[in-house]
Amino acid sequence: MSLTLQFRDATSVRKEIAIRGESIAIFSKRIGVNYSLMTEYLNNKKHPSPPTAKKIAKGLDKEIKDIFSFKCLLKLYNYCLTFIKMI
Repeated sequence: MSLTLQFRDATSVRKEIAIRGESIAIFSKRIGVNYSLMTEYLNNKKHPSPPTAKKIAKGLDKEIKDIFSFKCLLKLYNYCLTFIKMI
């Protein structure tokens, strides 16, 4: 994949979900993300696609750039910059 997204601070995301009175399972269901995948994202074992990252950010009333860090492959750097500017 040309663009890798991962949580800047997964612990803060977990806390934000808990402060809202939701479990990870309930939050995942509400935003339409598979629970198993959500836990793998939070544990940095897998990385969400940009549309999934947007669902997560929207579910927390945040911008993608506020909770995710971006990594781009050098050969596709211009594509990544274009995507980042769009969000």
